[in-house]
Amino acid sequence: MDYFLGDELLTPIQRRRGLPIGNLTSQFFANLYLNGFDHFVKEDLKARHYLRYVDDFALFSDDRGFLAEARQAIEAYLATLRLRLHPIKSQLFETRLGANFVGFRVLPDRIRVRNDNLRRARHRGHYLQANFFKGELSLTDLVQRLRSWEAHLLHGDTQALRRQIFDQLVFHPPPEPKPLKQGSLCVPDMEF
Repeated sequence: MDYFLGDELLTPIQRRRGLPIGNLTSQFFANLYLNGFDHFVKEDLKARHYLRYVDDFALFSDDRGFLAEARQAIEAYLATLRLRLHPIKSQLFETRLGANFVGFRVLPDRIRVRNDNLRRARHRGHYLQANFFKGELSLTDLVQRLRSWEAHLLHGDTQALRRQIFDQLVFHPPPEPKPLKQGSLCVPDMEF
């Protein structure tokens, strides 16, 4: 259970947690709620290289001591908002090793799609193929989903990857039902 300053014994049980993921309102409220945090990081901590997307953020510096102090200050600030840093995802490391951020591995010289995202995307591609063939997915919905995935990939260095993925995805429309000839009745062959 998470206890914050001012909590009573049963407060964590009574308090609801989180926002619905994928809902546009959760993105809006995250930006609204964390706006003060952005100002704190830029103006109070004087962080020159900071970026945030909804609830993911990254802070860059050549000074490891600054980052360690900033982390403590950030943890204290977030506690006032009743938030905490993820214990595994929040790390200090050299940027030459790359950093995971919003589905990509950001390296000094390139941006790659993370392997787990690629695996899920390939699985999703096969799912889309099957559903389109069965007629459970319209052409409009299919195109919208493929464009969404391509737009995500465009944020990385993915030209060859996009070509490879989309060349492998072949979508066959559902088979058309064969119409009966007018005036004919189809009777199966039977033996007596």
